[in-house]
Amino acid sequence: MRVNLSGVETGKFDPIPAGRYHLKLTDGEWKEVGEQAKNAGADMYNAEFTVQDGEFQGRKVWTNFLFIDSSVWRIKQFLEATGKFTDDQLAGELDVDFQDLMGSDVVANIKVRPETDQYDASNDIRKFLPADSPVSSGSGGGSLLP
Repeated sequence: MRVNLSGVETGKFDPIPAGRYHLKLTDGEWKEVGEQAKNAGADMYNAEFTVQDGEFQGRKVWTNFLFIDSSVWRIKQFLEATGKFTDDQLAGELDVDFQDLMGSDVVANIKVRPETDQYDASNDIRKFLPADSPVSSGSGGGSLLP
Protein backbone atom coordinates (compact mmCIF):
# COMPACT_ATOMS: atom_id res chain seq x y z
CA MET A 1 0.00 0.00 0.00
CA ARG A 2 1.29 3.45 -0.90
CA VAL A 3 0.83 6.37 1.52
CA ASN A 4 1.65 10.06 1.12
CA LEU A 5 3.44 11.29 4.28
CA SER A 6 4.28 14.80 3.09
CA GLY A 7 3.22 17.41 5.64
CA VAL A 8 2.27 14.80 8.25
CA GLU A 9 3.52 15.47 11.77
CA THR A 10 4.42 12.63 14.11
CA GLY A 11 1.77 13.49 16.69
CA LYS A 12 3.90 14.69 19.61
CA PHE A 13 1.82 17.25 21.44
CA ASP A 14 2.76 19.50 24.30
CA PRO A 15 0.38 19.27 27.26
CA ILE A 16 -2.17 22.01 27.76
CA PRO A 17 -1.29 24.48 30.54
CA ALA A 18 -2.45 23.79 34.09
CA GLY A 19 -5.87 25.20 34.90
CA ARG A 20 -9.58 24.46 35.08
CA TYR A 21 -11.13 23.30 31.83
CA HIS A 22 -14.64 22.51 30.65
CA LEU A 23 -14.45 18.89 29.44
CA LYS A 24 -16.82 16.39 27.85
CA LEU A 25 -16.44 12.60 28.14
CA THR A 26 -16.04 11.64 24.48
CA ASP A 27 -14.60 8.11 24.41
CA GLY A 28 -13.06 5.37 26.47
CA GLU A 29 -12.40 1.69 26.80
CA TRP A 30 -12.22 -0.98 29.46
CA LYS A 31 -8.75 -2.34 30.07
CA GLU A 32 -6.88 -4.46 32.55
CA VAL A 33 -3.91 -3.02 34.42
CA GLY A 34 -0.73 -4.50 32.92
CA GLU A 35 1.36 -7.20 34.55
CA GLN A 36 4.26 -4.84 35.35
CA ALA A 37 2.06 -2.26 37.12
CA LYS A 38 1.35 -1.81 40.82
CA ASN A 39 -2.26 -3.04 40.58
CA ALA A 40 -1.71 -5.74 37.94
CA GLY A 41 -4.90 -7.36 36.71
CA ALA A 42 -7.26 -4.72 38.13
CA ASP A 43 -10.09 -3.44 35.96
CA MET A 44 -9.79 0.13 34.74
CA TYR A 45 -11.61 2.43 32.39
CA ASN A 46 -9.37 4.61 30.18
CA ALA A 47 -11.52 7.73 29.67
CA GLU A 48 -10.99 10.32 26.96
CA PHE A 49 -12.15 13.88 27.58
CA THR A 50 -12.28 16.72 25.06
CA VAL A 51 -11.78 20.38 25.98
CA GLN A 52 -14.99 22.23 25.06
CA ASP A 53 -13.96 25.87 24.75
CA GLY A 54 -11.17 28.40 24.94
CA GLU A 55 -7.79 28.35 23.28
CA PHE A 56 -7.44 24.57 23.68
CA GLN A 57 -10.89 23.61 22.42
CA GLY A 58 -10.77 20.17 20.82
CA ARG A 59 -7.66 18.99 22.67
CA LYS A 60 -7.85 15.59 24.38
CA VAL A 61 -7.05 14.66 27.97
CA TRP A 62 -7.09 11.09 29.27
CA THR A 63 -7.40 9.53 32.69
CA ASN A 64 -7.74 6.02 34.06
CA PHE A 65 -10.44 5.10 36.54
CA LEU A 66 -9.16 2.14 38.56
CA PHE A 67 -11.77 -0.14 40.05
CA ILE A 68 -9.91 -0.91 43.26
CA ASP A 69 -10.87 0.09 46.81
CA SER A 70 -8.20 2.77 47.15
CA SER A 71 -9.33 4.54 43.94
CA VAL A 72 -13.13 4.43 43.90
CA TRP A 73 -13.24 7.91 45.46
CA ARG A 74 -12.08 9.24 42.07
CA ILE A 75 -14.88 7.44 40.25
CA LYS A 76 -17.39 8.84 42.75
CA GLN A 77 -15.98 12.36 42.30
CA PHE A 78 -16.48 12.10 38.53
CA LEU A 79 -20.00 10.66 38.89
CA GLU A 80 -20.95 13.47 41.31
CA ALA A 81 -19.59 16.08 38.88
CA THR A 82 -21.80 14.78 36.05
CA GLY A 83 -24.90 15.62 38.09
CA LYS A 84 -26.63 12.47 36.79
CA PHE A 85 -26.89 10.63 40.10
CA THR A 86 -28.71 11.26 43.37
CA ASP A 87 -26.96 11.30 46.73
CA ASP A 88 -28.71 8.00 47.54
CA GLN A 89 -27.34 6.37 44.38
CA LEU A 90 -23.85 7.60 45.19
CA ALA A 91 -24.07 6.31 48.77
CA GLY A 92 -24.25 2.61 47.88
CA GLU A 93 -23.46 0.10 45.17
CA LEU A 94 -23.92 1.40 41.66
CA ASP A 95 -23.56 -0.20 38.24
CA VAL A 96 -21.30 2.18 36.29
CA ASP A 97 -21.87 2.16 32.53
CA PHE A 98 -19.54 4.67 30.93
CA GLN A 99 -21.42 4.38 27.62
CA ASP A 100 -24.42 5.97 29.36
CA LEU A 101 -22.13 8.79 30.53
CA MET A 102 -20.76 9.67 27.08
CA GLY A 103 -21.29 13.36 26.42
CA SER A 104 -21.29 14.24 30.12
CA ASP A 105 -19.92 17.70 30.82
CA VAL A 106 -17.64 18.40 33.78
CA VAL A 107 -14.99 20.89 34.79
CA ALA A 108 -11.60 19.47 35.74
CA ASN A 109 -8.51 20.79 37.47
CA ILE A 110 -5.65 19.79 35.19
CA LYS A 111 -1.96 19.84 36.03
CA VAL A 112 1.12 19.24 33.91
CA ARG A 113 3.24 16.23 34.79
CA PRO A 114 6.86 17.13 33.94
CA GLU A 115 8.92 15.20 31.42
CA THR A 116 11.06 12.36 32.78
CA ASP A 117 13.72 10.10 31.28
CA GLN A 118 10.95 7.63 30.38
CA TYR A 119 7.97 9.84 29.49
CA ASP A 120 7.15 13.11 27.76
CA ALA A 121 5.40 15.84 29.75
CA SER A 122 1.67 15.13 29.99
CA ASN A 123 -1.56 16.24 31.63
CA ASP A 124 -3.15 14.79 34.77
CA ILE A 125 -6.72 15.39 35.86
CA ARG A 126 -6.50 16.27 39.55
CA LYS A 127 -10.15 16.87 40.40
CA PHE A 128 -13.59 16.74 38.79
CA LEU A 129 -16.13 19.50 39.45
CA PRO A 130 -19.68 20.19 38.21
CA ALA A 131 -19.93 21.64 34.69
CA ASP A 132 -21.12 25.02 36.00
CA SER A 133 -17.89 25.56 37.99
CA PRO A 134 -15.64 28.44 36.90
CA VAL A 135 -12.85 27.71 34.42
CA SER A 136 -9.43 29.30 34.01
CA SER A 137 -8.26 27.72 30.77
CA GLY A 138 -6.94 29.54 27.76
CA SER A 139 -3.81 31.46 28.65
CA GLY A 140 -2.14 29.03 31.01
CA GLY A 141 -2.18 31.70 33.73
CA GLY A 142 -4.50 32.17 36.65
CA SER A 143 -4.62 28.52 37.59
CA LEU A 144 -7.21 27.69 40.22
CA LEU A 145 -5.48 24.48 41.27
CA PRO A 146 -5.45 23.78 45.00
